[in-house]
Amino acid sequence: MLPATLGAHLPLELVVLMLGANDCKPQIARSALRIALGAGRLIETVQRSANFFDTLWLSNPAPRVLLVCPPPFGSFVRAADKLFAGAAERADGLAVAFAHVAAAAHVAFFDAGTVVQCDGVDGVHLTGRSQQTLGLAMAEQVRTVLVAQEAGRREG
Repeated sequence: MLPATLGAHLPLELVVLMLGANDCKPQIARSALRIALGAGRLIETVQRSANFFDTLWLSNPAPRVLLVCPPPFGSFVRAADKLFAGAAERADGLAVAFAHVAAAAHVAFFDAGTVVQCDGVDGVHLTGRSQQTLGLAMAEQVRTVLVAQEAGRREG
């Protein structure tokens, strides 16, 4: 779906990737490293998106990427406990793994866990207040990436 979505919305300045929580479910059972490597594949897809159509009539630079590590899980309610059994343990080290993948791919990184944690009633989602806090923090991250990109264009 990502290539089609990118192609439908080109040109893009920035793609924000935030995923990984569902990969911690027991039926998927990925480690923090495998989740981060999966995010790395998505980064590569975005970085190659300028060449999706391989034609001379359509030329767009690949968008920048901001990789966001999801916040840590909260306390699961009984209904989510089985659905996310062992998820907190699988997510251990996720921020570090995401940071390494982002650095290797030369993309911006933000750890949402530095500003919020999953504090919704189920232990998986965010409350409205946490969504607002994360949104404001993300707006600053996006601004930083886009300002750096614009500065690079002026220098280049």
